[in-house]
Amino acid sequence: MQHHSQESILIDLRWALEELVHDEILAPSDAKSITSKPRPKNQEKWHPFQIIAHQKVPNLQLSGKVLSLDYMTDWLGLKAQRPIYHIDPLKIDVTSVTRIMSFKFAELHHIMAVRVTMDEVRFVTAQPFYHEWASGLSQVIRGKTFTTLVANPEDIYKYRI
Repeated sequence: MQHHSQESILIDLRWALEELVHDEILAPSDAKSITSKPRPKNQEKWHPFQIIAHQKVPNLQLSGKVLSLDYMTDWLGLKAQRPIYHIDPLKIDVTSVTRIMSFKFAELHHIMAVRVTMDEVRFVTAQPFYHEWASGLSQVIRGKTFTTLVANPEDIYKYRI
């Protein structure tokens, strides 16, 4: 599946499964099995990668290993041509980050600011093809450049401020 950089899309379970099968990481039969299983209510807000990893299906690229959240995060970073960022909560300046965006904005747009300097803001996301949020922040970060990096969706959820 081709992705055009101007297009803004949210990765859903269908997209993730189709792309993982296309890239020969996930067996088509495992993808079908995942879509046919009902999900518990507590998984409704999970990122598609969390749903897939929870099923412990084989990773076709790593013999004998299951398809992990970290593997899919790294794969997504390559696919989106974005560096991977491992969140260290002790390195986040909470005051600077919360000046940039509210928790609600971060939650709504699937992003998290992790670093703010005089001339740059770094965001992490597990939705690198979704960029509707950028125009909403342009007034707040005016004069600063911003970089979007890919991070593990579970870590983003856990450390979002």
